[in-house]
Parts: sequence; C-alpha cells; structure tokens
Amino acid sequence: MKRASFTIGQVAAEIAGRGAAAVAGFGLDGRSLGVLMVLTNRGPLSQQQIGDLLGIDRTTMVAVVDDLEAAGRVVRRRAPDRRGNQVTITEAGAAALADADAALQHCEEEFTRELSAGEHGELMRLLAKLPSKDALLRPAGRQPGRGPGERGRRSRSA
Repeated sequence: MKRASFTIGQVAAEIAGRGAAAVAGFGLDGRSLGVLMVLTNRGPLSQQQIGDLLGIDRTTMVAVVDDLEAAGRVVRRRAPDRRGNQVTITEAGAAALADADAALQHCEEEFTRELSAGEHGELMRLLAKLPSKDALLRPAGRQPGRGPGERGRRSRSA
C-alpha cells in the first residue's frame, strides 16, 4: 500500500537533508535560515513573533538570535513601543541568505534533475495546492487568494 503522507515525508526528509548540508557551509541551519527568511519577508519582528511563526520555543529562539547576532547577521534594537526588542536582518545576514538561497537552488536543481521542465512545473503546481506553513514567508498582510483582484475559495457547502 502506498500512502501519500509516507512518500511526501520521505521526499521531504531527503531534500531537507541535502538542503541542510548545502547551507551548513554558510554557518546556517534550518532555524537560523528560517529566521533570516522571515525577517527578509516580514521586516523587523520581536523574537517572540519570529518564534511563533517558525514554531520555535522561546529559549531556543534566544539562542538562535544570539548566534545570528554574534555572526553580525541580525541586530536587536529597542522596539518603537520601548517594551521589547525587534530583530532586524543586517546586510551580512541578507548576503548569507542570498548565498544560502543560491546553494539551495542548486541543491533543488540536482534533486529534480530527472524531471522535465513540464514535470517540474506540474510538481510545483500540485505542491502549491497542498496545505503548508508558507504563510510565514509571505510579506505581512498578504494572504493566498486575497491579493488584488483575487477571491478566496468558497466552501463547497456555501
């Protein structure tokens, strides 16, 4: 019996392992990469907001931001309301993210090299239809199916 969940999990584990190896050379791991991606797409946020978006607990989030700050990839600044700190990506962080993204792109190309251009497009189209946590990578306030001129899906019972 073939289960979609098992197959998707196996493929995800394989590409995740390859991706982790690809970004490790830049001093990044999945969590630090996620923080840089969120900050790039959402702008300055509190550690708690970043942790909530990425599903990272408070203690781990502090350690991840400490490491990124020590590497000069993010800075903590007093929030405008002065009740906490905001984390902001630096030029060095943006450069590290760009390098990691290029390495990930190469990794993905190698991983999918057996697919034709049409098959790759179809795979991406099908994957986009599945539920995911990609909302954390969209700019703040932008929801799928809710952009200019777009309508959200209607429920089938309506």
